[in-house]
Amino acid sequence: MRSDRRYTKYSATLIMFDPVMKFVSCCRAAGQRISTSEILDCMAQLQIVDIVDESQFKAVLRSNFAKSRREQGKFDQLYHLFFMNSDRKRIFHSHRDFQSR
Repeated sequence: MRSDRRYTKYSATLIMFDPVMKFVSCCRAAGQRISTSEILDCMAQLQIVDIVDESQFKAVLRSNFAKSRREQGKFDQLYHLFFMNSDRKRIFHSHRDFQSR
């Protein structure tokens, strides 16, 4: 049963890879400096937390992608614009359905 849980978390993290990479592209376009190693660290940490819990998901992204208070403010704005529109909100809802299987 434990391996099933790990597989599910790993699968959910893979599903989130594309939205995270698109978010990184938006952050970079807005002037945020995000390195490849920070992306890899973020993806590894997303396997540890419950990515369906938006506060945990956001905390992992924020801790990896915002290095200063100034960048944290900019990150919060970008996160809200990117993940809080109606299309992106479905990401979290679809993962809840995925986890309940």
